[in-house]
Amino acid sequence: MKKIVSLMIVASFVAALTPTGAQASAPPQEETGTVVLPGPGPNGEVTGGCWTGWARRFWIFTGGTTAGPFGSMFEIDKSTWNGKFKLEVVAGEMGTEDLDVTFYAKPGEIDPADPAMQGGIQESGTYLTRQPGGEEGIVPPTATLALICLGTGTGFNAEWEYTATPPKKKKKRS
Repeated sequence: MKKIVSLMIVASFVAALTPTGAQASAPPQEETGTVVLPGPGPNGEVTGGCWTGWARRFWIFTGGTTAGPFGSMFEIDKSTWNGKFKLEVVAGEMGTEDLDVTFYAKPGEIDPADPAMQGGIQESGTYLTRQPGGEEGIVPPTATLALICLGTGTGFNAEWEYTATPPKKKKKRS
């Protein structure tokens, strides 16, 4: 009986120290949110693109607490850099909602000399497919934030889910 208990203790100790597939890799990053309205373009455009400026400026002015009704912004888990992401529309009022995503290394900063808040912007990548639904691709390295916005003229009240998985680690050659 003592041998069995001793073996169980040793086996538990070894199992706790041995990395498994699940313990060796980081979990996926999962985010959800809603983009209520598409933001009008810089010249008042109400069709076509997904205009990030409104949501990006809300984010800057609130110190990173909100992106407003025209977009959703969240921090990127660095473990997902170079991994795959998928942005899905899970609900919308018209069924034609087109969500896009822009990744930023830096979204810009408050600058009284630059009322447009264009200074200091560093985009890492954009996914702007012009069709209903979301986007999928690779999380750009250096991305610290993602901004999800709704294409103008494609609908409203778009609920979304974002999932990004860390890249698969390459096996070391012996």
